[in-house]
Amino acid sequence: MSDFLPKEYELPKSESRFTKFEKDQTTRIRILPSGLDLDTIRFYEYFDISWEAPKPIRSSKPFEDTPWIRDWEKQKEVWSMKIWNYETECVQILSITQKTIKEQIIAYNEDKDYGSPVWYDLKIKKTWEKLKTKYSVIPGPVKEFEADENFVDIDIDWAWFLECEKDIFKEIK
Repeated sequence: MSDFLPKEYELPKSESRFTKFEKDQTTRIRILPSGLDLDTIRFYEYFDISWEAPKPIRSSKPFEDTPWIRDWEKQKEVWSMKIWNYETECVQILSITQKTIKEQIIAYNEDKDYGSPVWYDLKIKKTWEKLKTKYSVIPGPVKEFEADENFVDIDIDWAWFLECEKDIFKEIK
């Protein structure tokens, strides 16, 4: 090893307002109470490939026609919600397209011992088995969310989010 960088050096993590699941890592989150009602939306999305860079096309209703979509792609139902990400220590948007994650959250929501996922943390792990991505969701114990000193809430313009992903956040002081 050379003296080019200190032994303890780690690349800084880029700050993002969107949660991303990394391979073979567990992401611990809490769906925020303000992440319900107006702040949790279900929508349908596909990527329009007629643009130089594919553009997300979103609608609150399923699309009847998707003219600029690749033959092998299809529209996806997406859940988006405001969450606290314990690793990044910030409020983010979590967008879930994966059916396995949705099914597990629905099962915990319907379980009388857990109920609404705003009452417990969720640990979501992404793994690969024989070129197939798998997700597991493990609930934490039911308890109130306790924000730490880094907590800064954000207001999200969901109507604009359906149009594009830029400039949708406003910090709440």
